[in-house]
Amino acid sequence: MIADHIRIVQISDIHVGPTEDPVQNIDARGNFLKVLDGVRNKAIDLVVLSGDIAADQAEPGAYEWVAKIMKNFPLPWIVMGGNHDKISTMAKYFDLGEDLKNGMLYFKRKIKGHHLFFLDSSTNKIQSEQLAWLKKECSLLEDEEALLFIHHPPAICGCHFMDTKYPLLNIDEVRKTLRSIHNIHNIFVGHYHTEKFIVQDGKNIHLTPSTMMQIDTKTPNFHMEHTRPGWRIIELYNGRLDTEVHYALDTPEASSGPSIF
Repeated sequence: MIADHIRIVQISDIHVGPTEDPVQNIDARGNFLKVLDGVRNKAIDLVVLSGDIAADQAEPGAYEWVAKIMKNFPLPWIVMGGNHDKISTMAKYFDLGEDLKNGMLYFKRKIKGHHLFFLDSSTNKIQSEQLAWLKKECSLLEDEEALLFIHHPPAICGCHFMDTKYPLLNIDEVRKTLRSIHNIHNIFVGHYHTEKFIVQDGKNIHLTPSTMMQIDTKTPNFHMEHTRPGWRIIELYNGRLDTEVHYALDTPEASSGPSIF
């Protein structure tokens, strides 16, 4: 592997419950463990848990279980918040340190010369404080390229149910800020429980599927597409970005129950 070659795993929308009981008839804990087993022995520089760690309402038992699992995980990892999470509760179980600012979980990392930024959309918005920070930090990089991770897509994505019911609430403000940042061209998100790629304002927005279940993008009401857990691999080397989504294919289908959304 060349010196600047980095490999990142994005794992999103875990939705584990406070106990071993299924979440919406799905073994969410088992799905998450299958994904971890699929990446733990690979050459990975960072695992990004990109929000919605808890099943529904920031259940402490969910965070306690994930923190325990990740404590001895052999790869470097970070955790982000989603709209089903509460940052103040997460802080009791994860060592957030200086990544926590004014009650918000936004931060940066530099790995093998590559710049990574992480924003907090757990309130269904990205606060102006975060956007100003991102703009300032990116300006200091001059022409160096950076990657951005957010739980919510900063765009309407052609996913009927999620676009209508649960979009990022200040898309226009976020989009305006991103248009002004010339050195972010790839944005990695979750939240929509689907695999998709869209381009907006010259930015590549990569939607990463959930480890819990995937949502049908074509129907106006909630409809589960399948329960195969997915995750994303991101590779950077020689100024090139490669990314692909993987699924665990041996997971049984779950019957639809009441939606957590």
